[in-house]
Amino acid sequence: PGMVVVVRGDASGDGRIYVETPSFPRSGVPGAPIRLQAFAGERVIISHANTIELDQSYLVLEGLIFDHQNQPSDAMDWDGSHNVMRRCEVRNGQRDGIDFVEVGTTMTDTLIEQSSIHDFKWLTSSSSFDAHCLVTDPYFLNLTIRDNTIYDCTGDGLQTYAGSEASVRSGSRGLLVERNTIYTTLGTRSQNALDIKDGSHIVVRGNVMYGFTGTKAVTFQRFHQDIVFEGNVIHDSDRGVEFRGDPSGVIQSDIVVAGNLIYDLGSSSDYAMKFDGVRDARVYHNTMVNSPSVSIRVEGSGWDGGAFHSNLIVNSGAPSIAGLTNVAISHNGWFQSSPKQLAGGGDITGTDPRF
Repeated sequence: PGMVVVVRGDASGDGRIYVETPSFPRSGVPGAPIRLQAFAGERVIISHANTIELDQSYLVLEGLIFDHQNQPSDAMDWDGSHNVMRRCEVRNGQRDGIDFVEVGTTMTDTLIEQSSIHDFKWLTSSSSFDAHCLVTDPYFLNLTIRDNTIYDCTGDGLQTYAGSEASVRSGSRGLLVERNTIYTTLGTRSQNALDIKDGSHIVVRGNVMYGFTGTKAVTFQRFHQDIVFEGNVIHDSDRGVEFRGDPSGVIQSDIVVAGNLIYDLGSSSDYAMKFDGVRDARVYHNTMVNSPSVSIRVEGSGWDGGAFHSNLIVNSGAPSIAGLTNVAISHNGWFQSSPKQLAGGGDITGTDPRF
């Protein structure tokens, strides 16, 4: 514990390449993690054909480039706790970039920040398959993904996986996804920027997400409690964000959607925001521009309780509403857009929002 391994690289060019798969036979301890890091100012490339297993705890990876040689396996499997990756790059494989794998325990207090995870592509000549940039198995406690650039994977940018209703109901807690840029240039061969399938105490804040032209940029599906989705930017995708319970009747609850900007969605875009099976959702201070087909969609098990106020909807299709109950609606701005069933007291309508 407390050991620091510093790897020399090259100060110029692509970097010095080490062809090997690191292993971690022991854990650090609180206050004395084991650190593997590049020498300051030098580029170190670890070119590994096998999956790197972070199966110990209190480890820190910093300043390294991990290249998976386009292999058909996960680049990294993490199943320890209190691990950190900072200022690293993980790239170039045919399965998942980082798979948070739980083997009989709950992964706790994990941080990935200021890193780049990209180019995990599982492709055939005619099809694409799930290769996520980051994916979690049930369960985790306190996972932070912050200030990263995540792109060009044929699955999701981040997926929190849940295999069954039972696992979802007792799922993960404490997810913070903030200030990341998540995008794809692969068009319909990518899935979502974020696919959050289970958990409670979730904050998604200040991210920029774009390029998901085959589907919605963000989906919260199945069981969730206590979601904050705020200050995010979504653009140039087919759809914006959806909150959707499970078809078996599982309801999402205690949701705040605030201060987001969603614009320039597909010409047949189904919605900027969708709600299906949610309770106590408070939606305010959002701006939605150029969602041609539908601005807000409520369907299926509907939206029960909460508020929709102080939002700005511009040059977008009329809402499509089924199952809206006990939602306080007021003081929204509708410009070149019809409010229909979402009309409320204090609304402003017109043609020019004066941006």
